Amino acid sequence: MRGRAEMARRGRQLLGFQPVIMEPDRVKAVRRTLETVVEAEVNLLPRDPALKEGIRTPHNFLNHMLETLAWRACMNIAVSFEDVPGYRSGHVVCEDIGMTLGEILKCLWEANQDRGINGAGYGVMGIDEALARCVVSFENRAKLFFTPPPGAVMERVEDMLATDLAQFLDGLAQGGRLTLHADVLKGGDPHHMWESVFRALGEAVRCAFAANQWRGGATPGLKGF
Repeated sequence: MRGRAEMARRGRQLLGFQPVIMEPDRVKAVRRTLETVVEAEVNLLPRDPALKEGIRTPHNFLNHMLETLAWRACMNIAVSFEDVPGYRSGHVVCEDIGMTLGEILKCLWEANQDRGINGAGYGVMGIDEALARCVVSFENRAKLFFTPPPGAVMERVEDMLATDLAQFLDGLAQGGRLTLHADVLKGGDPHHMWESVFRALGEAVRCAFAANQWRGGATPGLKGF
């Protein structure tokens, strides 16, 4: 009964993605569904010493990956998550958080469009034996292409299903309307393989948001038309 009452209460609220703060260097938003409420912020301000404390999801490993993403992208990321009691699933947690952060990145891209940024980027990063490559492009085309390492078993990683982390990447692409390629080139330890993905993703995002006056005012996409 409590879960149904909570769903009804949220049904009366405004559902969907709602920006709270919209600035060229800072976007904060809330994304509500009948299942979850995600509040998140991404900003390009100087590094927040309390960055780690601001990332609060139900999964310790996802927190670690978001911190890794923030560090490599040179962005401050804060996330909090709330769900209907008794309804939580890892799939929904990861997809909704990914979609919220993707929509915020899209807002940041649009806010910096006139100033001029690359709009696309790539990164190759590793940790120990693992190596990954990521390419992102703000094309207004939501597509994810994920390639795990051949023959590797990636069913679980720490306190998560590996498929739920893939759902985060898919949600990020959906929310950001971006094309994302993520390829694990090699590895053996699931923790290292996934961390290499998020390291490479952060590098690609940092490259995509790097200033590029030549592209000032260009529309999304590599062609700039």
